[in-house]
Amino acid sequence: MRCAKHVLWVTLLGVCGAAPAHADARYVLEPGDTLEAVAHKFGCATDAVLRANRVDTTLLPAGTKVRVPSCRRRAKVAPRTIAAEPNNLNPALAAIDGARTPAAAHNEPVADTVAPTVTAATASIGVPWHGKLQGGQQLPAGDGYVVRRPQRTWGVPHAVAYVQQAIRNVRNEFPQLHDVAIGDMSKLGGGKIDDHRSHQSGLDIDVGFYFKTVPTNYPAAFASADANLDLEATWALVAAFANQASATDGVRVMFLDHRVAGRLYNFALARGVDQATLDAMFEYPHGKRAGVGIIRHEPNHADHVHVRYRCATDDNACNLP
Repeated sequence: MRCAKHVLWVTLLGVCGAAPAHADARYVLEPGDTLEAVAHKFGCATDAVLRANRVDTTLLPAGTKVRVPSCRRRAKVAPRTIAAEPNNLNPALAAIDGARTPAAAHNEPVADTVAPTVTAATASIGVPWHGKLQGGQQLPAGDGYVVRRPQRTWGVPHAVAYVQQAIRNVRNEFPQLHDVAIGDMSKLGGGKIDDHRSHQSGLDIDVGFYFKTVPTNYPAAFASADANLDLEATWALVAAFANQASATDGVRVMFLDHRVAGRLYNFALARGVDQATLDAMFEYPHGKRAGVGIIRHEPNHADHVHVRYRCATDDNACNLP
């Protein structure tokens, strides 16, 4: 935590980026921050932070000043491993009524996530729109998704593992779903790639949608979000990705057509998802260039969602803002 980016109000100020264990604090959320991440930074239990702020969601808008209660535990560095969680711990998914899934399924843990294959030479060099990929991992074939162009699905290991986890979480919620289309990550070695301005450093991936009836040529090709879009399952997909934003190397931002985002926003609102969660997740309805929320507008993204991950915590060659 860097003092220039965070504002703390504490009873007794300590060293930059750390408050005394007995002091309450105020913290200003940055884009991508969640209350779970804040609790971890201060060595608190997430439930204690939720109670202190009288909210029931860990997703609050960037710029919100939140209260961090006094905590006796020392803050710990977040592990780089990706833990598999029961779906009832996923706040955005839990807000959906699960009409197509027996209630008991919410208490069953998902299968273990494939551990990232990390080598000393792994690096996302530069930025997604001007970078390279060193020692990347190729997204393998797997249950629940179809890789359209395997030669263009190289990425940093933690991004590969997170993508598999998100799809697994959705499939656990809705076991009867069809396969989802997986588009491009990066090519082997990264660098410029046809059809993209980014996707150069192994941090980006394009993922298709779910549909009520499988469209012609899908998932070999993306399909537009028309009236056939399965809003419930596609909401579960974007929510699964959005919930990875709390990790230090998790989702940084997602790009989606504004109208498609609006349909998902209104679907979730009608299903009872709280406003604070929606404000944290969506740029919609604040305008196409409002620059708020995890899910931002981008032209030509009406047939897929573009997910971008943060740098690995130990990757000094990665310069993603």
